Amino acid sequence: MLPQALARIEADRVRPRANTLSRIINELERRGIEFINGRGVMLKKPAQDSPTEHESANE
Repeated sequence: MLPQALARIEADRVRPRANTLSRIINELERRGIEFINGRGVMLKKPAQDSPTEHESANE
């Protein structure tokens, strides 16, 4: 999705389809954003037993 499309949604200039909102949510979650019971968002904490991106690149 283009940044311009997100800007139009955020500015209430367009009403996104449910499928579009679902894709946005899925992408944000994939990138580490966690939605908190309708109160907001926060970054997910990395799993304790999984290597960081930097550690994986140096294998």
